[in-house]
Amino acid sequence: MSAVLLQMLTNGRYGYFRDELYFIAASDHPAVGYVDFAPLSAVLLKIIRAIFGTSLHALRLLPALAFGGSVLLTGFITRDLGGKRFAIFLASGAVLLGPAFVGSATRYSMNPFEPLFWMGCIYFLLLASNRNQPKLLLWCGVLLGLGIENKHSTVFFIVALVVGLAATGWRTLLRSKWFWAAVAITVLLALPNFLWQVRHGFPTYVDLSNVKRTHKNIELPPLSFIKQQIMMLNPLSVVIWGAGLGFLLFHREGKRFRTLGVIYLALLAVMMTLHAKDYYLTPIYPMLFSAGAVDLVR
Repeated sequence: MSAVLLQMLTNGRYGYFRDELYFIAASDHPAVGYVDFAPLSAVLLKIIRAIFGTSLHALRLLPALAFGGSVLLTGFITRDLGGKRFAIFLASGAVLLGPAFVGSATRYSMNPFEPLFWMGCIYFLLLASNRNQPKLLLWCGVLLGLGIENKHSTVFFIVALVVGLAATGWRTLLRSKWFWAAVAITVLLALPNFLWQVRHGFPTYVDLSNVKRTHKNIELPPLSFIKQQIMMLNPLSVVIWGAGLGFLLFHREGKRFRTLGVIYLALLAVMMTLHAKDYYLTPIYPMLFSAGAVDLVR
């Protein structure tokens, strides 16, 4: 609640960001696909404009709610990793005060919603494993399908997710009928945009290829990429998420959650290989804050 209130009290103090004007224009023409972004954010904005108009507070209501939801999900993940009250407070506070999370919630775009889809999937993955209820994987399918419709980079998160499952003890979930049902749900939800891409000659891929060829985006070497991760999350918070990664990968008590650590490493490798923008990795950090808080409090 405090995260939402903080955003709503301050997010009307400056004018429209240029990308917000672009999303407003796109929402005037709702479609199942656009050249340079996935369609869900434009559809959601169309609904918000119909209900609340296009004032700054109305435009930034959903990002504020998404920010609050990300903080809340971090607390839930911390609890399912074994954390108690102070660990939940520490992990949620790291997200609440993380510059990358706060910044993305100050304006309308696809980015504030991405942690909800990724960490929602991680939460239900934890529940499915901890409670031995693989049926809960169906919610992962829903969230990942919507995640692709929100931002195509969710595909890389799915690749990392499968690598993490296949490389650890949670690989048994891959043999569950519920896992494949979740895959079917993801495919069905992502299908409209995929068919649009096919019909128009994959314009998003063409656009990204043109950007890469013209060197529009800065391509960071691995060490600089990692340095940017530290800076955009708040340099002090590396104590928490760094401890979380170590806990998941090396600690005896974190062994049963090792899948999460492998997912992070796999996604980090993919993003660095593709020379992705440094903030593309931001949505995965709440689970590391959760693991780090559990380890530090322990």
